[in-house]
Amino acid sequence: MFNKDHKIKYDQMLSACEVEPLYKTDEGKDRPLCSLRYIQNKAMFGFNSRDFLEKHIHFADKSEGRYYVYFSAVPKLNEIDPETTDTTCISENALTLATKPLPAKTDRGETFIGLQRIERRPSDNKIVYSMLL
Repeated sequence: MFNKDHKIKYDQMLSACEVEPLYKTDEGKDRPLCSLRYIQNKAMFGFNSRDFLEKHIHFADKSEGRYYVYFSAVPKLNEIDPETTDTTCISENALTLATKPLPAKTDRGETFIGLQRIERRPSDNKIVYSMLL
């Protein structure tokens, strides 16, 4: 569900999907539980396409068998003060993705806050997906 190649293959409304780990550990390795996600939806009904640049935090409650994702929009780069913001812990690929220019005929969407919950229904073992925006 969260694999970018899988998402672009099965979500027919997406024209682009990119995911990059957001932070590095002290050893310089990527932390996959925090990511920067870029998606672009196709244009519909004469409107411009819409894209989203969001930070995602993934966590699980193994005792309940639930998986959660918290997400919100990334601050506009021109609003980040380089004098007071430490970007040394942010991965290079995430910084590159965050500075991605807006494609032609595309409007930037802004997610204030979102939460996803994924779990299996005990009665039939089907995946249940809930989202709050």
